[in-house]
Amino acid sequence: MKNHRYTMSLLMLQTLLLIGLTLPPVYATAGGIAQPEPAQTETKTSMRSSEKDCANLSTDRFYETLGADYLFQTAHGPLLIHGRQSWQALQPITQRRLWAPYPQPLCPSLKRITVHHTHSIYTIQSLQVFHQTQDDPKADIAYHFFIDRDGKVYEARPMGYIGSHAEADNEQNLGIVLNGDFQESPPPPQQLQALKSLLQGLKNMCPCGFEEGLYTHQERKQARFPDDVSKHTACPGRYLAEPVFDFARELDYGPDQARNYILDEVPE
Repeated sequence: MKNHRYTMSLLMLQTLLLIGLTLPPVYATAGGIAQPEPAQTETKTSMRSSEKDCANLSTDRFYETLGADYLFQTAHGPLLIHGRQSWQALQPITQRRLWAPYPQPLCPSLKRITVHHTHSIYTIQSLQVFHQTQDDPKADIAYHFFIDRDGKVYEARPMGYIGSHAEADNEQNLGIVLNGDFQESPPPPQQLQALKSLLQGLKNMCPCGFEEGLYTHQERKQARFPDDVSKHTACPGRYLAEPVFDFARELDYGPDQARNYILDEVPE
């Protein structure tokens, strides 16, 4: 019996070693910040960063243009972020286009989050090509995160660089886009859950950031151009706006005010 247990334990150990050797490198959140997964097996303690730690944490990973996958810790467990390396991103086109890094440490530079929808359906790769070749070409994907309809979350523009997703409102503004048109139909449940998990992960990583709150693109356009209706937008659609308002309250993002989607706004 002892020999049998010993043989079974040895087989299990060999299997674990084989799995460990074939897994791709990922990044895990320790203290809220993405860090390289150690070679040895150990139990990580995930915790919310303190305000003091947040303002001084190194965030080098978020300045990489071909970074590996990493994890955010959330109330429902780790959230995998598919890094630009894994989806084979093209390099940014920086000549005569906005490509400006935030100062380090990163978190204090991120004051708010704006949520969008793509309106048309894309893959992460086709969205990058579209943004780099449109009439007003961008250096890279305009948004920092892309959430697909199956709930997968992709690193779009690295967080360490100012986005190009909100006219006259890009500095200190992290952009998240959900794939689809949510003016006429709601996002799938797994896509909404991924948005909520991403928002939790970002708040855990940067408790000293995002103090201005979580917004829809429509709200930010109205704030920046209150008297110019031609600048207003229906983005991210009425069926996504309400969940954004709910998540802002539930996750304590703010702003703490009455919020309503305006149905008669001009489209996109």
